[in-house]
Amino acid sequence: MINYEAPNPKINIEQSPFYIVKDQIEWSVNDHPRRAVSSIGLGGTNAHAIFEEYVESPKDKDSDVNMHIDLFILPMSAHKESTLINYVKAMVEHVQAIAVDMDDNESYQLLRNIAYTFQVGRAPMKHRVAFIVHNIRQMQEGMQQFLNGTESSFYLTGVRDHKGNYTSLEQKMTEFTLKDHTIELAKAWTAGANIDWTKYVQSDTYQRLSLPTYPFDLKSYSWPKRQNRTQHGSRMERKDELADARTSEYSIHPLVHHNESTFEKSVIDPFYRKEFFKRSCSSWSNLNASSCNVGNGACLHLQCNTR
Repeated sequence: MINYEAPNPKINIEQSPFYIVKDQIEWSVNDHPRRAVSSIGLGGTNAHAIFEEYVESPKDKDSDVNMHIDLFILPMSAHKESTLINYVKAMVEHVQAIAVDMDDNESYQLLRNIAYTFQVGRAPMKHRVAFIVHNIRQMQEGMQQFLNGTESSFYLTGVRDHKGNYTSLEQKMTEFTLKDHTIELAKAWTAGANIDWTKYVQSDTYQRLSLPTYPFDLKSYSWPKRQNRTQHGSRMERKDELADARTSEYSIHPLVHHNESTFEKSVIDPFYRKEFFKRSCSSWSNLNASSCNVGNGACLHLQCNTR
């Protein structure tokens, strides 16, 4: 620990289950999960984080392999069809990477938790596909068939009409069970109905996983145009001009002239000699700039040396 010599004498840490880690030591495991507190203070701002290790529950380890007769629904959706395809591609790559050398029980647990994560952890969108499978192999096969455009019994597709009325269908679905009406629920969801999956699964027997998230489109947009009003007789006309300090008096911000950054790199635009803070300074060499940090913020200090 940097700059630590002795604990605060007002903290009776010796009589608590905590201890200060001054050197690198082995963190032993006992009957309880490992827990830690991380604290930091700077400029009057204090932050504390409490950590506890994840311990797999016994029911996740000892689930009955004979439960493989279950039929799972894995619902995936996106605002656009092309985005949905990219979403499924990401899932195919992810499952291929983590499902290697898994036994039957491990792959069963993976499938049921993947289905649960998409059911309760993702918002339903317009373009939809529901994979209806018994095991990981069928899920991978169904996803590949979907990507190839091949019809299959392992998945259903549909589009939700934002003007559609799904009230009666959604009400009907509340009378069904996931075990006895798996196909009906998948058809209703892909047809556009929104289903509260928490009513069909017991959350204490499932685990939400870290899975690929929504694949947003990476698009570059030019800086918004500014409207310049000009007087023409008795009326005002508006003219759109790009906010570019190199070609126009209209800039993005007095300290931000031109945006040349991309997704791959960040480009800082240099200052020009036309800035108001430079015009008031007699010489370019007289202008000094420095940065500083105040609490959680930052500042830029400009000073004109008149001597």
